[in-house]
Amino acid sequence: MHSSPRANHPAVRHGRRNREKKSTLRGYLLDKTGPKKLWELPDKNIHVWGSPWWGGHLVLNHEILDPATGRTEAAPWSSDDWPHVISPHLIITCDTYRSTNRCSAWDWSGGRPTRRW
Repeated sequence: MHSSPRANHPAVRHGRRNREKKSTLRGYLLDKTGPKKLWELPDKNIHVWGSPWWGGHLVLNHEILDPATGRTEAAPWSSDDWPHVISPHLIITCDTYRSTNRCSAWDWSGGRPTRRW
């Protein structure tokens, strides 16, 4: 389970913890009466280095998920790059396919991700 740092919206992955295998991801709202399922996304893979949370959103490799709504959007980095969450507001992405030693830093910037370098 991955709990959102900004609200009572945990995201729960069901399936294997394997980079190649995708899982079903479910989002819940925790309140006084107990958990309520908000959304479900099949065929998602959560595999990032460090915490998966960036700006209160869940990083799904090359997508960014809003835990309150279950909506995803494409991450701003290349699909060849893999994210390494450094802090709640900073991600380092590196190209792991071509051995180029090319990395970039991304700031959350209030929900408008911007490349730092």
